[in-house]
Amino acid sequence: MKYIKIILSLLISITILNVWLIRFDNDSIYRGGEATNMIQEFEEYGLNESVVYIVGFFKVSAALFLLLGIYYNKLLFPSALTISLFMIGAVIMHFKVSDELIKYMPSSILLFSSLGIIYLDRFIKA
Repeated sequence: MKYIKIILSLLISITILNVWLIRFDNDSIYRGGEATNMIQEFEEYGLNESVVYIVGFFKVSAALFLLLGIYYNKLLFPSALTISLFMIGAVIMHFKVSDELIKYMPSSILLFSSLGIIYLDRFIKA
């Protein structure tokens, strides 16, 4: 089970860091509404640019702490919980703008992956 937590942690962290640090200004089929970059995506959801940077700070921080959680297990739960909460928000925002199902995929996969980490960390001791 330890290796599943590591794989999920790497998947989540790399995905979040890629989206927020590398693909921030790039178009993607997963962007909400008709947005072509992160700032436009948040505007589609009715959120201003300040919220983009606040959310980004917390997501990137949680992703980095999740990576550290591979070595310091006490960081796994709070990091995965933080990511879970943000992914619930992301799913709600996609629903709010009536996005097609494909746009829900990344946030849904990250949500279930982070919930998987929480479950394994709290209930499966191995």
